[in-house]
Amino acid sequence: MAENIVYSDAITMDVLDYDRSGGGKFSTTKKYYKVKVTDTGRKESSDKTGDANIGRPILTYEIHRYDSAAAARTGTDEDGVVIATKSSERGSRFAFTSNADIDEKFSQGDIIKQLKPALDDAGRNMLLTGANNARLAESFKELGSGDLTAVNDSINQDGGDSLGASLAALRQERVPTKVLSTQAIKYPLDLRNEDQDVLKITIKERKPRRLQGGTQASRDQSGVTAATIFLPITGVVQDTTQVDYSDSSLNFAEAAFLQFTRNALTNKDGTTTDTTLGGLTEDLLGNIGNNQKQLESLVGSTAAAAGLSAFNSRVTGNQILSRQEGLTMNPNLELLFRSPTLRNFRFQYKFSPRSAPAGRVVKQIINFFKRSMVPKKNNGGGFFLTSPDVFMLQYLHKGQPHTSLNRFKTCALKTCDVNYAPDGTYATFPDGVMHSYVMTLGFTEIDPVFSEDYGATDEELGRFLFAPTFEEMGAGGSSGQEIGF
Repeated sequence: MAENIVYSDAITMDVLDYDRSGGGKFSTTKKYYKVKVTDTGRKESSDKTGDANIGRPILTYEIHRYDSAAAARTGTDEDGVVIATKSSERGSRFAFTSNADIDEKFSQGDIIKQLKPALDDAGRNMLLTGANNARLAESFKELGSGDLTAVNDSINQDGGDSLGASLAALRQERVPTKVLSTQAIKYPLDLRNEDQDVLKITIKERKPRRLQGGTQASRDQSGVTAATIFLPITGVVQDTTQVDYSDSSLNFAEAAFLQFTRNALTNKDGTTTDTTLGGLTEDLLGNIGNNQKQLESLVGSTAAAAGLSAFNSRVTGNQILSRQEGLTMNPNLELLFRSPTLRNFRFQYKFSPRSAPAGRVVKQIINFFKRSMVPKKNNGGGFFLTSPDVFMLQYLHKGQPHTSLNRFKTCALKTCDVNYAPDGTYATFPDGVMHSYVMTLGFTEIDPVFSEDYGATDEELGRFLFAPTFEEMGAGGSSGQEIGF
């Protein structure tokens, strides 16, 4: 089981083009890579007593190639292809995969040489996750990195979570998310996510979102995956989509002034014409003629209200008009859109472990949720906090996205309530595991849902609704039409 996975920063290489027709000159092509290093959790062994390699962590790296520099910076494993691998295990050699092209294979020496800064970067990342094993530096050197001993010495060697001041000087950046488990966690233990409907929850590192051109850039989903959890779908499956509206009123005087201002500002040559002020005056005078009697009553009521204000009265002219004449100004009331809102989701699970392995999994699940929802403070002094991890939720149907249930945007876990005695009685097994746990999770999406997030067209929807058979309805997908968000 892998204990830790880290990535280097994106690197750009000039790779020689060996696909030539002659002439003796070689052009170069820019290609974009990132290195992924995995601590396999295994240690070097040897039949020889006193072998210096015994106990050294076994690391592996993969070189991922991407289509662009931006993809290399923000892309996930699925966005690139693995072109080469290597292990720090004694006797292991650098090996290209079938994804490597002929140019990369001929440039092996140059690629290995240019990889060194990326391996150094990945090594610092792994050591800064809290893996303060001095022998990791030896393993990275075996992979081809530089000497990381100084980096390891700058980190506290007491095994604790606190990082010294030297760490802050070494790297002024966010605390990286530590991989909690590279194996999927399932409850109940016999849950078959391949042929059952399940809820998949992926815990990932939250990456900062930058501003670009006055708007928010696309969200970076390349954060470290801390853990993946599969749970059954609960009996309460629902979502609520809301948008924020507010009442707005505009009486005739406000409306006239608004029209006047807009026409004055939008006139092409800056002069008053029949289509601007002249047109407005004509419309206004016509409406005044139609409402002359009521306007006279309004003027009198407004004057009366001004006089009553001397006696600390708060009666308005509109209120007096309503009392005396049974009239009120038309507020032209309208419901106006204000903003989108963020959706909330609530899930409740009752765990009743009946074996020691099930008890361990239940405690692991609760631990992972609680530790991932809170911020990290080890920023080299504690002056700043790193954002908690985020949660990616997905309903699955036989291992594929469930098109008949709602989708989720990336969520934050705002509440995690755990009842350790839900049956009203404190009871434990001999190993101390409670008979039952009830865990209630409150998620909120970190981005609002927009119309563009729904990808289906009217044509696709019509084809689905009026298909004569279920088989034709499902053509091209598991249901032919997904609900979306």
